[in-house]
Amino acid sequence: RIHMEEDAGKLVHQGADGIAGSTHSLVDLNRAGVPLIEIVSEPDIRSAEDARIYVETIKMIVEHLGVCDGNLEQGSLRADANISLRAHDQAPFGTRTEIKNLNSFRSIERAINVEIARQANILDQGGTIIQETRNFDEVSQTTTSLRSKEEAHDYRYFPEPDLPPLVLKDEFIEHIKETLPMLPEQKKENYMSNYQLNEFDCKVLLQDLALNAFFEECISLNAAVSKKDICKWAIGDLNAFLKDADKSFETNPISAERFMELMQLLADQTISGKMGKSILEKMMSSDQSAKALVDQMGGGQISDNSELEPIIDQILADNPDVVEKIKAGKSKSADFLMGQVMKATRGKAKPDLVRQLIADKI
Repeated sequence: RIHMEEDAGKLVHQGADGIAGSTHSLVDLNRAGVPLIEIVSEPDIRSAEDARIYVETIKMIVEHLGVCDGNLEQGSLRADANISLRAHDQAPFGTRTEIKNLNSFRSIERAINVEIARQANILDQGGTIIQETRNFDEVSQTTTSLRSKEEAHDYRYFPEPDLPPLVLKDEFIEHIKETLPMLPEQKKENYMSNYQLNEFDCKVLLQDLALNAFFEECISLNAAVSKKDICKWAIGDLNAFLKDADKSFETNPISAERFMELMQLLADQTISGKMGKSILEKMMSSDQSAKALVDQMGGGQISDNSELEPIIDQILADNPDVVEKIKAGKSKSADFLMGQVMKATRGKAKPDLVRQLIADKI
């Protein structure tokens, strides 16, 4: 069920020295009147891990629908967890307690496990669980009582005479369904079946709305380039460079157009992966195109046998001991020769061709 509400503000309980306590309380009405949607689930969740995944899924859905930014720390999304234990699957649910205002996925999982352990200990000793609202302390990893839990009749519910019932026509509901954007689970299915992305790729893409939008824009610009490669470079090297620069995909200085030009150069094998990484790093602080940066580095990948063979011949001549190891069956030693060729060509030699030429000559 969904409850539509407004934020009523909150009380901040203070001690005499300004730390949490019960000496006095401050009233914070900064969020009063802000619209809220409270989603109330059935008691179908059986573990703290499942509860965390449930809230993570809700977060992705509201983000992708544009309902809110899903920021738990700022209060855009919070979770209250109701926990009760029972002796076995057929036994009735026990008395429940509620943990209020959990504001991180880690806290959700930890608080539930802590409360399960607390209730289990009481029941094992023959005690009784009191229905109440509790608070979770992240530092001490304990839950403490806030107030006794009200029943539904304590809320004094009654019809609001100035708010008539709102009846939504079936046609309106169908229209909303038809105009909804693709939901995260649908995107995941599309990415895995049509783009050959794996579970990890999808999780990273869908958990960052700006990254997901960037990826979608990239694939719309060039259908010929591998979606798998676009994803690999976006969530890998580009993401790493953004974090190093204390940026995110929301403040990404590399447009989808410039990024896709780089991806095309990689797809055409005009440049190697090593060169691509170097160019991508330069693009972070330059507004030049990928091609312009390639030209500044002296051109693209060397894939001409006649240009590579003299370099390889010299490296083989300079390293006869390594050549003998390869002849003796130590094929991994070829990696050293590969490295020497890449160093001599400043990373511009085509790796597959270099490896083949070394093998042929030895």
